[in-house]
Amino acid sequence: MAGDAAGDFHDVIDLRDGCTAIVVGDAPGFGPRAAAIADQLRAEIRQAFNAGHDPVKVFEGLDGMLGRGEPRDEPIIATATCVVIDPASREVRLVNAGHLPPLLATTSGVEVVDGHADPLLGIAAKRRLHTRRLQQDATLFLYTDGLVERRGRSLDDSLRGLAELCAELTSGTAWASELARRALERFGEPADDVTVLSARITASRSSTPMTPVRLRVYVDRRDLRSTHTESLVRELAGRLRTLLDVRFEVVDVADRDVDVTGGGVMATPTVVRVSPAPLVRVVGNLTSVTELATLLQLPLPPAEN
Repeated sequence: MAGDAAGDFHDVIDLRDGCTAIVVGDAPGFGPRAAAIADQLRAEIRQAFNAGHDPVKVFEGLDGMLGRGEPRDEPIIATATCVVIDPASREVRLVNAGHLPPLLATTSGVEVVDGHADPLLGIAAKRRLHTRRLQQDATLFLYTDGLVERRGRSLDDSLRGLAELCAELTSGTAWASELARRALERFGEPADDVTVLSARITASRSSTPMTPVRLRVYVDRRDLRSTHTESLVRELAGRLRTLLDVRFEVVDVADRDVDVTGGGVMATPTVVRVSPAPLVRVVGNLTSVTELATLLQLPLPPAEN
């Protein structure tokens, strides 16, 4: 939930390696200026992730951006937390810049994740990366301070109360909307805008392991066609992550130690489906991930809107 000119911001970004980045933050103040800063931060974060940066580099880049204001301007600081989730390994990588800690609800209870945040965005700092692995059916909640901060109530008390509410949720109600509803009933109407996100990796409903697919991509990174083909392979792997165990290696033929004849490569770019057998080889310029999937004889689910 947010007002028309809110400082809260959030984004969910599908990454090229099949992971998903989730960001929640709060720009300072209220009104149009706060909304403009929030929009700028959101755009910078998405651009940095699309460029292949890890969450630590993303936040350190934001520190530099916020610190490059005009000398006459007031310093700009903001809070934000970011989690990158690998749905295959269930690994979560987290960076927290002065933001309220995420809560992790599992069947065994509720845990505060990284209760000791790094300095706020805009304050140059060495950002720490925290990693952990999610249990099956665990739910991770990210939120802004408007959910729990109330006049006359200590923040520690509110966070304990929010953890109690999380503990009351079951697998059927562990969603952001339900937590927000219960929090507003318990704490009363907020004075600030509120954002709540939940991330959940459900347990597999099938005991059959995903089919392994192994691809080898021969490229010449001096050629723009190779760069385009490599990006299509990364997109294909991301689109198939819930259906197949897709892994690929990239071989740069410009490396003098690479034996291209042994791989049967006559031109670049070339994508080889090494497994499952039989071997499938796709050579030449590709126009779309749909074309690549068809030529490699792999199923392709529709793109998410």
